[in-house]
Amino acid sequence: MLLPNGYNYPINIQAKAEPRVAGFSEGYQQRSGFEALRSTTLNYFGISKIDADNLLAAIDAAGAVDKFEWLFRPHYGNKLWIVESARSTIYDKNRVEEISLELREYPRSLPGIGAPTAPLPLDLVPDQAPNFTTNYRTRSPNLGHFYDRKREPLNGNVQTIQMQSTMSHEQADQIDLLLDRCRGVYPLLWESDPYTCSDWRINYQSEFAELDLTLQTIVLP
Repeated sequence: MLLPNGYNYPINIQAKAEPRVAGFSEGYQQRSGFEALRSTTLNYFGISKIDADNLLAAIDAAGAVDKFEWLFRPHYGNKLWIVESARSTIYDKNRVEEISLELREYPRSLPGIGAPTAPLPLDLVPDQAPNFTTNYRTRSPNLGHFYDRKREPLNGNVQTIQMQSTMSHEQADQIDLLLDRCRGVYPLLWESDPYTCSDWRINYQSEFAELDLTLQTIVLP
């Protein structure tokens, strides 16, 4: 099913790559795959009441079962989505202030798009000062986060970098493709150091895009 394509800016896209987990009794969990799936929150602003009604009617008819193609940006042409929830804010009788949709990527293998064989460079020079946060902890070689007094603890510090930048739609699309391919699992190189990125946001305005992403340090094998 093909839903209406959204190029009525602004469009706010929040992406998070995470494993799809099914829970069972006694705390047992099973992942649906070894790679994280992408969940996306898609916000439309200033949409007309007629367009909103048509959009929500199509989602209701699908019943969170049908898989959708949704070209809210051109580079999503090969993806399939399932709508998990929809929320609308009515401004007046003729206009809806905002529609917020929670989408879950449907697993689909695409020819020629596989896991990176080497860390991919993240070519980004943020135009705002990055925010660095370090969480300090010690890890034991054989007991994870628990301290073993019989063995020397390891330095398990984790650094998080949050950065923001303004760019063209095309530049934002390229970074979105890169982050989507690495999806919080495969390393990225930023300023020669390896990181992962599982959480990012792109706000597409009519003339430019605002990017907000979070990197975390990773230890390469």
